[in-house]
Amino acid sequence: MYCGQGRINWYQTEGLVVVTKENVADEYIQQLDKKGITYIKAGNGQHFDIELALQILYNMGFRKLGLSGGGTFNGVFLRQGLIDEISLVIAPLAIGGKHTPTLFDCDDLQRLDDVTKLELQNMKPIGKGSVWLHYKVR
Repeated sequence: MYCGQGRINWYQTEGLVVVTKENVADEYIQQLDKKGITYIKAGNGQHFDIELALQILYNMGFRKLGLSGGGTFNGVFLRQGLIDEISLVIAPLAIGGKHTPTLFDCDDLQRLDDVTKLELQNMKPIGKGSVWLHYKVR
């Protein structure tokens, strides 16, 4: 499942369900239709309606999701306690910046006790210097 703002030109379409907002550009919806990509709309303006999206996906028969979104989307699921595993590939790149998105862009924690604790399940080198990490949320 991918949730976005209607900016990606999809090449891989198999097994993909795009979740987008009501006010996405018509050209984006036309791209999805032309490529036969399943999509749902949940929320409008600046706000994504996670409850509506999950209800629609549940009604479609989905019981397990893989997220492929940006830091804001991932952050919403993290703060709601809806992530049970994290599969992460670390590439041999260092990208900095005060406005660079992170893996989980969300509200700051109010207490250290509220951190999401992870348990490493597997790790292995892949490609040319990348590392794949698989964590279970405890």
